[in-house]
Amino acid sequence: MTTDALERVRAACAQVTAQATYVHIDHERLDAYAASLLHVNEQVADDLGRQRFGDDEAAAAFVITLDAINFGSGYFPYLRKREGMSGYHTVAASLRDWVTGKGPITARTLRDVDVTTSNEIFDQPDTELAQELMGLFASALNDLGTFISGYDDSFVAFVRSTDHCGRA
Repeated sequence: MTTDALERVRAACAQVTAQATYVHIDHERLDAYAASLLHVNEQVADDLGRQRFGDDEAAAAFVITLDAINFGSGYFPYLRKREGMSGYHTVAASLRDWVTGKGPITARTLRDVDVTTSNEIFDQPDTELAQELMGLFASALNDLGTFISGYDDSFVAFVRSTDHCGRA
């Protein structure tokens, strides 16, 4: 399982991309966009999702977990956001606050997340679209917890299994 983890992620992403109706990849601009990501370090200081805290396992767990739920921007107009924060920064800050209060994220914890827990973490209103996203977040977190179980419940073991592979 460890040798093909990124291939499975790539295959799943390709499947989602092939089925997309409203979003498409502009392959002509993809290289320029990827290169531009090298110049975002100045934004890291303001991004609670990228500020390191804890040991390697806690840091890897936080970043991977946040990335696993970084897909709901279409819902952001309907979410309760923290004052002065975008939807992404609200989600990142809420997850960080939850981790600060409850302790580091574990794969087991993620496997147990349900909609109620998502609401506790992200403090969302009882509206149809907000609750739909909380359900999607819960499902994504469950899937991540199950995926990480294949690496002895270790986010660091998963990262190491990629052997620094950055192929697109």
